Amino acid sequence: MPANYGSLVQNYTLRHFEGSVETPSTPSIPSNHTDVTIISQTTPERLFFFPYLLARWGGPISITIYLDPSNAVSVTDLVRHADYPQRLRLSLYTHIQPKKDCVYRPARRGLRCINRSIYPLNRLRNIAIANVQTTHFVVFDMDMWPAPHTYNTLLSLPSSYLDNPFFVTIIPAFSLSPAMLKHYPCSSFEECILKSIPLMPTSKKTMNRCLKVNNCTIFRPLSKTHNYLPSNWESLPPTTPVTYVKCFKERFLEPYVMVRRSEHLPPFDERFINYGFNKVEWVETLRYLGYEFYVLSHAFAVDAPHKQSNFAVQYSKQFSGGEVEMLELYRRYLMNLRHSHRDESRQVLCLPKRINLNMYRN
Repeated sequence: MPANYGSLVQNYTLRHFEGSVETPSTPSIPSNHTDVTIISQTTPERLFFFPYLLARWGGPISITIYLDPSNAVSVTDLVRHADYPQRLRLSLYTHIQPKKDCVYRPARRGLRCINRSIYPLNRLRNIAIANVQTTHFVVFDMDMWPAPHTYNTLLSLPSSYLDNPFFVTIIPAFSLSPAMLKHYPCSSFEECILKSIPLMPTSKKTMNRCLKVNNCTIFRPLSKTHNYLPSNWESLPPTTPVTYVKCFKERFLEPYVMVRRSEHLPPFDERFINYGFNKVEWVETLRYLGYEFYVLSHAFAVDAPHKQSNFAVQYSKQFSGGEVEMLELYRRYLMNLRHSHRDESRQVLCLPKRINLNMYRN
């Protein structure tokens, strides 16, 4: 198959676990009974999250763990002896032959595969989605933790709503404010997480209070990639389970969403690697193809505090000079999308007159 701009080459092996029991790789067949799986991807650094996520989410979880030969054996042994419940489905992606990793970029004649470090997060997401056995799934990053009632709130949505394969449910995302976190100093990543857990609001009432006193903010307020909350979200009545998004107010939105599995649902584009635009491309594809977006009214998720990854730091530096790789790939992606598919969008773009790209470096 001919390579495209941004195509990646990375060799890997896959092993699958239901809880702590290794299973063969078999096609995932969703049940007709409505249920929701969290899908995510991670590295060994965040394996200690699992008990907390399992406690906060009563349903299935599918996670792809990115490994290399130096930690594959130890992590596999850890999974085998951890006594995880069967509802935690794990795919162990072991990266092999890293010296052969490369990404296709323009050359004098066509494209050439350029050696570089790759964290294939959209490939990892697609693997986690392929391991889902429920009607619906929620796309979360590992640092985004659902409030304890979010699972039941999603399941309580009207069946007519849940049955529609073209409805996308945005789970509002929030952060603990840096001003509050500075009062809880910590010396390690795990200690910082453990100190933040009691600070996370666990109900809409406590979230409203946290927002009112500025101890919480919407997620990534500077980049505005989560600028979708209706102005009356805090006061919506129980009779309003979701709110229709009239238009997209930002050029680049990357909400955490629940979707229903169907043959029409596009996969994540695996050319988006490392950091930047990896959820933006998928969300924009859904919008362009006619999916309708709604914001969940009475549940949410909270970002577990963490420092920027090395890939995030490199991405931010690209705005200071040179090409922003994933932005260039996104531009090319959009051109191809518009040439290959008809615009079926139900939600228009209601954008500001001027867009400062530097705001998306955060």
